[in-house]
Amino acid sequence: MYNSSLEALFNSPVLGYAHHRMILDDEGTPVDYEFLEVNTAFEKLIGIPKEELENRTVREVLPGIEKDEFDWIGYYAEVALGGVEKHIEQFSSALQKWYLVHAYSTRYMYFSVLCLDITSDYLIGEASKKFNEYHSGNVDYAYIARQMQLITGAKYVALNVFDANGDFATAGLAGVNRHLQKASSLLGFPISGKKWRRDPVRDAKIKDQKTTFFKNLRAVTGDVISSSVVSALEKMGSTGAVVVIKTTKDNVSLGDFTLILEKGAGLKNQRAAETFADVTGLLIDRINTEKKVRENKEQFESLVANLPGIAFRRKNDADGTMLYLTNNVHSISGYEPDELLHNCSVSYRRLIVSEDREMVSDHIASSIKENKPWEIEYRIRHKDGRIRWMYEKGRAVSDAGGRVVFQDGLILDISGKKQAEEALDQERTLLRTIIDSIPDSIFVKDTETRKQIANKAELQKTGFEREEDLVGKNDFDIWPSEIAEPFFEDDQKILKHGERVVNREEKLIMPDGSVMWQLVTKLPLHDQTGNITGLVGIGRDITGRKLAEEEIKKQLQEKQVILKETNHRIKNNFATVEGLLHMQAQSVEHPETQSALEGAVSRVQSMRVLYEQLLASDEQKELSVKQYIENLADSIVASLFDSDRITLDKQIADFQLASNRMFHIGIIINELLTNAMKYAFNGKAIGQLWVTVEEENRNVTINVRDNGSGLPDGFDAGASQGFGLMLVSMISEQLGGSFTIRNDNGTRCTVAFKI
Repeated sequence: MYNSSLEALFNSPVLGYAHHRMILDDEGTPVDYEFLEVNTAFEKLIGIPKEELENRTVREVLPGIEKDEFDWIGYYAEVALGGVEKHIEQFSSALQKWYLVHAYSTRYMYFSVLCLDITSDYLIGEASKKFNEYHSGNVDYAYIARQMQLITGAKYVALNVFDANGDFATAGLAGVNRHLQKASSLLGFPISGKKWRRDPVRDAKIKDQKTTFFKNLRAVTGDVISSSVVSALEKMGSTGAVVVIKTTKDNVSLGDFTLILEKGAGLKNQRAAETFADVTGLLIDRINTEKKVRENKEQFESLVANLPGIAFRRKNDADGTMLYLTNNVHSISGYEPDELLHNCSVSYRRLIVSEDREMVSDHIASSIKENKPWEIEYRIRHKDGRIRWMYEKGRAVSDAGGRVVFQDGLILDISGKKQAEEALDQERTLLRTIIDSIPDSIFVKDTETRKQIANKAELQKTGFEREEDLVGKNDFDIWPSEIAEPFFEDDQKILKHGERVVNREEKLIMPDGSVMWQLVTKLPLHDQTGNITGLVGIGRDITGRKLAEEEIKKQLQEKQVILKETNHRIKNNFATVEGLLHMQAQSVEHPETQSALEGAVSRVQSMRVLYEQLLASDEQKELSVKQYIENLADSIVASLFDSDRITLDKQIADFQLASNRMFHIGIIINELLTNAMKYAFNGKAIGQLWVTVEEENRNVTINVRDNGSGLPDGFDAGASQGFGLMLVSMISEQLGGSFTIRNDNGTRCTVAFKI
């Protein structure tokens, strides 16, 4: 029985067994121990063949073991020399593994060990402890990848973490650094931190199993990485099979470990690796949850911080004890949250002005009783003593038993709104007072042409005493159809097409049969988006003005008859005076007297032409310069000379000039033309005259030029005793201008003035 049990123990595939002999130096100090016998499991545990172990010392098999942090030789010496049993978990630096060791001695100087490789379990346990210290901001994914590498013996390990869309990022890497750097260079991007699009082909291959084995790297990457790059990576790392182990939580994939094995090597500790992957899944899930919680908290804090008012939670007690308040309470009430929370300095309820306090309590109690939210406006007294208006919206929060324990809600400062409402009320009152005081009728219609607003003048015009009696009625309800119909047609043009009616005269037959004339303006009303929402109309009573206009027209017609008769008599008188002077000039023999009479004739002609121009003009204040001067010049030349002998060239600008100034210009043109025809062409059979009038920027220049004999030598216009030139010079000064006369292939006379 004993021998069979010992044989079973010796042949165990899991439990390592080794029998040793302790070696002492000359002074009896333990310095080494010899392997006498080992089983197959022990070979695998330390990774050294049996033939290289038996009959060799530990210092030969594991050189430098005497320098290990743990004194293995001394530890086993106590067992072999002292006959004691020992049990220990210990790390071997030489083998880079953790072992569970039970040592015992059957005789002096000899000891046996039973041992288990607990490296993977230890690594999982240590990682689990470390994972507990992680939060979303300090996860060492490279450490996690290295732990998986130690557990599985893989040459390279990549830890991939999925996002909500199935895309993933390579969060951690383990392996030979220089190889990883070279791989990044071949790929053209750093592998660690690389984000990858979801690969449906890869997902399908690993879908139904925890651990999936692939023949090589190409079988995993598919078309995601080019064949040439994959070949270079496999050659560089001397890689073989690839294993993908999923990290899950409640059957939801959160990521995976991609293990690249050395060429010809197999996966070690698969079950431990899967356990480690699940532990990692728990960590990723916790990190994701923490991240969501943090994001939700940040969103909540951001939302609360940006609220325009106070978010609160208070007890459902008589004092309304505040349990939570956002910082905005200070800007609204003047109190810090700590002063109001738990009624530390003052309760929020005490801030409500006494006149509103009971109303607020009753309203909230009633809403809670009816199981509905409440909305209420009330006043509080700010810490600085000012009164401010609050709007509160809240709801009751009940416990599991249905008892109301809290009140949650939001408080907004509506003082500005209240002030605006008061100002708006004042403006409305002022506006109403103004429109009711205006004698013009004012009304507003909606899109159905129904009256919405009417001032007192409109009420009086339509025969209503109160505005509410008129509101809602259309023109067909107020006026006869022959009056209402054109009103309605106007309204439709305004409401449908935005047309405007401005200062149009309308005739109304009032209910008592009297006639009323009004000046009407109607304009469309628009909302903020530009849509027409109605129209506004203004009607001014112009009945008195219309009656006055009709009386004036009647009087004007009468005066027109008288004026025509008067004008006819004046024209006849001009012709009589002109004819008498001309006859007198022909009857005298004295040349100077004859010349004076002819000058008088030309001046009368100038006045007659001007008078005829004034009569012909619809506007009596201003006349056409071009028309007046051309007619005047032609008349003067025709009256003094044969048109075949004297040629007149006229270049007259077309502009308007006041009649009083036109009279002066007529005299100037008359004197200069008369003077030229009297003196310029003595001894000449024919002659040329030019009359030009120019106007630019309100500056007028008049030139009268001839091609006659010119001015005599030594002529001085200022010393001239001629009446005509003296008259021209005097009138030029009255116009605020200047007069010059000079030789210019004849004589040129220039008058310039500003209008």
